[in-house]
Amino acid sequence: MAPHVRPARPADADAIARVDASGTRTLRAVYRPTPAAIAGGRALRAGCETLVAELDGELVGVVRLRGDGDDTLQLFGLFVDEAHRRRGVARALVAAACERDYARIALHTIAETGNVPIFERLGFVTVAEQPADDVVGDGPRTEVALELRLRLRPGRPA
Repeated sequence: MAPHVRPARPADADAIARVDASGTRTLRAVYRPTPAAIAGGRALRAGCETLVAELDGELVGVVRLRGDGDDTLQLFGLFVDEAHRRRGVARALVAAACERDYARIALHTIAETGNVPIFERLGFVTVAEQPADDVVGDGPRTEVALELRLRLRPGRPA
């Protein structure tokens, strides 16, 4: 069965927290954000649009979206519960984001998590890399900016 994506509802808060915790556990094996990065992430989440994905009636994926005013949709906080990975959940969440009226979707990830190839399989391309100064781990970490260009619809600026 394909994942079903819908806007988050207030009643989803506990399930979203569970999925966030599952995704965060995987990342914390590689890096930890600095206190400033944590505060910035909280500020970014305020007022964003949240989509969730369900499989067999269970909430198993979440993504946050924020338009930045220049025809780019920022995607962040994309997590899939560990028990439901490799079942098309991330792909369904990204596909739902692609339905928004933007020319591109942008995101940032840490290279050492192994997520860059996952996003590449979803159609994203790397547009920049730099040292990740707002995270700590065993050794240096690299922040990777990725972008997915969407097909232009009539009337949409390039």
